[in-house]
Formats: sequence, C-alpha cells, structure tokens
Amino acid sequence: MTWVELRTLLTIFIMLIVPGWAILSVTNLWRRFEAIERCILAVGLSIAFYPFVYYLTRAILPSVRIGQNKLIVLLAGLFALTAWTLRKNWREQFKLGKYAGPFLFILALTLLTRFWLAHNYPYPAWTDSLHHMLITDLVATTGKLPFDLQPYAPTTLDQYHLGLYALTGSLQVLADIPAHQALLWMAQALNGLCGLGVFLFLSKRVSPLAGLAGMAVVGLFSFQPALYFSWGRFTQVSSQTILLIAAFATWEAIRAWKGDWKGNRNSALALTGISALLIAGVFLLHFRAAAFLLPLLVILCIYEFAVALKTKMHAMRMVIGIAAIALVSVVLILPALVPAMEFYVDQRSTPAETADLEPSKGLEENQYFSNYNIDSLYAIGAKKWLIGLTLLSMLVGLLRKNRVVIFMMTAWILALFGIGLLYRLNIPLLAFTNMTGMMIMLYLPIGVIVGVLAEDLWQLFSLEKHENWRTGLQWAVLFLAVVAAIYRLGEVEGFRQFMTPADEKAMDWIEKNTPKEAVFAVHTYYWLPDSPHGSDAGYFIPYYAKRKTTTSTMLSGLGPGHEEILVGSEAVMSLYSASPDIGALCELGVDYLYDGAKDPFDGNQFNIPAISQFESMQAIYEDGGVSIYKLCD
Repeated sequence: MTWVELRTLLTIFIMLIVPGWAILSVTNLWRRFEAIERCILAVGLSIAFYPFVYYLTRAILPSVRIGQNKLIVLLAGLFALTAWTLRKNWREQFKLGKYAGPFLFILALTLLTRFWLAHNYPYPAWTDSLHHMLITDLVATTGKLPFDLQPYAPTTLDQYHLGLYALTGSLQVLADIPAHQALLWMAQALNGLCGLGVFLFLSKRVSPLAGLAGMAVVGLFSFQPALYFSWGRFTQVSSQTILLIAAFATWEAIRAWKGDWKGNRNSALALTGISALLIAGVFLLHFRAAAFLLPLLVILCIYEFAVALKTKMHAMRMVIGIAAIALVSVVLILPALVPAMEFYVDQRSTPAETADLEPSKGLEENQYFSNYNIDSLYAIGAKKWLIGLTLLSMLVGLLRKNRVVIFMMTAWILALFGIGLLYRLNIPLLAFTNMTGMMIMLYLPIGVIVGVLAEDLWQLFSLEKHENWRTGLQWAVLFLAVVAAIYRLGEVEGFRQFMTPADEKAMDWIEKNTPKEAVFAVHTYYWLPDSPHGSDAGYFIPYYAKRKTTTSTMLSGLGPGHEEILVGSEAVMSLYSASPDIGALCELGVDYLYDGAKDPFDGNQFNIPAISQFESMQAIYEDGGVSIYKLCD
C-alpha cells in the first residue's frame, strides 16, 4: 500500500471510532456492554453521526461550512471528552475477552478483502459511482450537503439520500485525497464492517460463537455484500452496515424501558437516544433501507410486548418507550424526511410522472419491478448452497432453544419479500422498491440464521466437552475462512470497470484543451426504457474532466433536464448504425465524441467509418486506445 492509502485508512479509523466512543462515554452506556460490543456500537454510532450532523447543520445553520478545520476541532474535542470521561476506566476498554482473537481475525480478513480491491481497482465501478463521486466532491468543496447537482447537472436531490457523502466528503478533506478515492475507500471500509451488526445481534441474544459464525458468513462466505464493489452500490451497503446495530440498540432500549425503572431509567433514556440516532442513520444513508429495517423493529416490538404481557411486566411503560424511540427518530430525520416525502408524493401522484410506472395492465409489467425469477436469487442474493444451509438452519433452529431468533429472522425475510411485491397492488405510492432490492440484502438475515445453527450444533454435539474435536473444528473453520477470503478477492465483475489510466490521461487532456461548455457524446446503454447511462469510461467525463456528456448521471430522472438527456441519448444511439445522425447531435449542442480504452460492455461500437464520412468529423486525440473526435464545427 502507498503512504496515501495508509493515511486514508488511519483517517477512516479515527472517523469511525471517535464520535461513537464519545457518545458511549458521556451517556455512561459503555458500562452496559462487553468490550467488543462497545466497540461495535461506537462504530455504528460514528457512522450515523456524520449524516445527522450534516443534515442538521444544513437545516438550522445553512450558511455554516463544515471544512477541514471544523472537522479536526470536532474530532479532537470528542476525543478529549472521551479521554477525560474514561480517564479512570481506560484499562477496561482494552479487555476484549476470550473471543477477541477470532473476532479480530475475521474482521481483519474481511477488511483485507475489501481494501485489496480498492487498492487494485482504484476507479469506482459501474454507473452509480458517477453521482457518488460528484456529490462527494460537492460536499468536500462546499462543506455542506447540496440541494442539487449544479454545476454538473440541474438534477434536484430532495428525494435522494445524502448521508454517505457526509462520510466520504469528510474523508476527502481530512485525508486530502480526491473524491473518487475517498468514496472508494470509505465505501469499502463500510462494506468490510458489514458483519458487525450480525455479531452484535447474535452475541447478546444467542452466544459469541453464533456471532462469530454469522459475521464470517456475511463478510467472507457470502458473495454479498462484497459484490456491491462492482455495482457501485455504496449508499445501500453503508446503511445496511448499521441496520442490525440499530435493531439491537432498539431492542436493548425496549428491554430497559420495561425493566426496573429506578435502576434502568438513565440507561433507558440514553438507549432511547442512541437507538433513535442509529435508526435515523439508517434512513439518512439510504431511504429505502429504513423500510427494510422497519418490519424487523415491528417484529421485535411485538415479541417484547407479548413477553411483557405473559410475565406481567411493565407493558404500558414499554409502549411509552417505543413511542419515545419512534418520536425521537422522526425528529432526527425531519430535515431529510419532509422534502423527500413532498417530492416523492408529488412525483408519484402526477399522471405525467407515473406514466412509466403504470402500464395499461399494471405495475407488474414494468421492467424495473418484474425483471426477476428464482435464478435471480442465486445470481444476486445468495448461492444455492448458502440458501440450502439457511433452510437447514431454520429447521434445526425451530427445534432448539434459540427458536425465537429463527422465528424473528424468518418473519423478517417474509416481510422483506412482501415489501418487494408491493408493486403488484398497482399503487404507485407503495411501489418504492423492487424484488431484487430485497434479494441483495438477504445476507443479513442469512448471517443471523446460520450463526444460530453454529451454536445449536455446538450444543447438540456437546463440543465443549471434547477438546480435540473443538480444536480441530476451530482450525478447520479458520482455514475455510481464509479460502473464502481468496474467493472474495476475486469478487470483481470486470465489465463494470469502465475507467483505465489511459482514460484518466485523456480526460486530463480534455480539461486542458477543450472549452468548459463543451458537450461529449459517449457510448450509451438503456437499462430501462427511460434510463440511459454510459457504457464505457466516457460516462465519467463530468467528474474527471469537468465537462458535460449526453447521458448525464443516473439521477437525471429526479429533476429537470431529463427529457434533454433522453433526446441526446437517442441521437447517440444512431452512431452505432450505418446512418449516424451527426446533424441531430450538432443541433443539440454536442461538440465531441469520446471512445474509451475499453470496449463497451454491451458490445456496441460507434460506426467510425460511417461517422468519418461527415466533413466536420476530425480525430483530435488518440492514445492508449482512447479516441476523441470533434463532431461539429
């Protein structure tokens, strides 16, 4: 690794530990949990901290710019506060317990697989990465969350979740690195931490062994979320990293509310605050992920209410606690919730806007919702062997003492698929996600369920009484974890990697040698009838060369200018044919044509011989497989 990469990792570590530890120390909640559990909660709270601060600042202090100096002072102040608060108990923070070794091994191995990819593939992949990089750079340079994509595009961002960029933008200014590097390394760090919530959830409710097994499944044995790297699915994975941590904190808060009030009052109130912050963090990082979390929270509440009634505990006080958590959570997300809901309802209630969502025979005919089958589950959700192991774990778990957790996860999975099928009701307001969105996050409940199986088998075969078997099994698991890590190192879909060093060099030339108002035609692909995007490195010209393209970004449908993008993209598609319509592109203000170093993933190629028949056509750059042509006078 380079010095810049090591400095970036150190900055990420500081960012993701300091705010959370300050919150745990000030609230005195650190005493309630074991050392590893405290560390995980600190990471989760830190991840949620930045989106909350940036959204709150934008809402109540819109003129304030959160730059490098403010971030350094903030982190230094929080560290000093933590050090002072824990000055008499600092030794206890390093007593990680007997499971520390396996925990750190699995965590380090998982992070290694993620950072190795970031090191070897330094350009963010696929199409969502373009707007991720642009917004990261906007946050870093302006010190605040933007309301639109200007100066890159007129796209409004009211309906879009911006929490991730509070993290990536902060990393950009603190580590003094480019936006694409800040995005990639922060996203991979969050991806590598994806199993923390599974460990925390299982360690407290089942056993540390179950937590370790579940953590290994999510981080190493499952190809999700590692594959998010190739998809540029960075906002969703950041939210899912803290999803189960939020669920765990909420569960702890509910239990504290219905327990001994005199002894638990302060803890209950503090837990209410941190659970609300974590729930808010899930929402601010990815709006739809909050909808994935909601049914799990409902399941937890129903279970605890039933237990309270059965044991004649303080059910009414528990209801008050749940209401308090919900109220505080809503208050924390109001700066994002109000404009997002207004935009969403207005968009889905306007016939012109919902025409593409409501074909004559219903939403089920829309490609966005209907493009899935059982093979999709195996391709993007989980491999057949892991699905089979999960089903076996359910069967075994329902017969063992940890059946409550199995029931919860099974109910959650059913609820998730129910959410994915809401589009069948043909109500546009409810069709906010598709089935594939559910499939790609099944690694979380799968990790919990398989983790329970590990504990059940341990108890069933009384392995704690057989030292030789236990030792052999532990070594076997560690060996399998290393093998799985090797597979994760190869978890890259190369066709989604558009950029190359040759493209970056060409885009540097573009920035220095073309007018700022120049527009580039780039290879184009339609993933939906109204959603064009680039299919080679030219798609990233807005970030690397600060010039506009015919495809804009994947967010162009959220605001004005989308019709122009569709018209321009249709004109570009003619360049693949024997009769390219150069005139149409010139009328639209397109100046140049970019042909990247790598062939477009869909196999289409510009018909250069046909395009060259036009007198205005002129090759102005050729190097490393990249060609740039001037189209219009």
